[in-house]
Amino acid sequence: MKIFDSIFKKDESDTHNEKVDNIVEILFSKRLNLKQRHGLLIGTSGSGKSLACQMEIENIIKRTNDKVIILNDDTDYKQFSENYEDVEYVEYYDKNFSFENHLSTESRVTIIEASNRDIDINKAMDYMIKKMKFNKANNESTWLYLDVIDIIYDKEIFFNLIYQCNENDGYLTIVDFDVEECIAKLSSRNINQFFEYIRIFVLLRRNDVLNKLAERLSIDSSHLDFDSVENSYVIIGNEHSLINHVI
Repeated sequence: MKIFDSIFKKDESDTHNEKVDNIVEILFSKRLNLKQRHGLLIGTSGSGKSLACQMEIENIIKRTNDKVIILNDDTDYKQFSENYEDVEYVEYYDKNFSFENHLSTESRVTIIEASNRDIDINKAMDYMIKKMKFNKANNESTWLYLDVIDIIYDKEIFFNLIYQCNENDGYLTIVDFDVEECIAKLSSRNINQFFEYIRIFVLLRRNDVLNKLAERLSIDSSHLDFDSVENSYVIIGNEHSLINHVI
């Protein structure tokens, strides 16, 4: 891998927000240029994973005509949904909610708050696949963010969703705080084959976890040895770097 630290050179004339916006735009541009755009974001709770997703989704809204679907096991995206007019936020627990009723919605972004315990993953899968096919027919790609949706690690579900994404211009992003489960369920081959965009946030201070994850990613464990939420480590294709901003 090669380091792309040059894109993070400090320009003292930039404000903090300008620096962050610049980094987010560069990361998104690089992800758009990947052949395999699927992403993996992992780190402990509160380390900034969902915030990073929201910043990327802002770029999707501003720079593309694509659609976004988010399944989240929390209220992390509630405030985000209130900042844009074309974002629909629904609760899976609402008695009036059904995946079938949302197949015809035209919102740019659909956020579904759904508990791992309660969600009917088969109906959710059917919904995402039908939306991807519908969007593709309208020359639109679909970005899927599964934020702490554990059932994605089921092999049949995982490979089916990857296949459907590849067939229907869909880009999958898995977001998870359970690093041990992630590295237990995803082999090095699966990670290297399907995920060219990887962000690592603050991890539990356990050498065995760091070493296992580093082995899965084929990097030195020292790259992951940081303990601030202002840091994250990014791998994009054959490039990698430590990021020193909350993004």
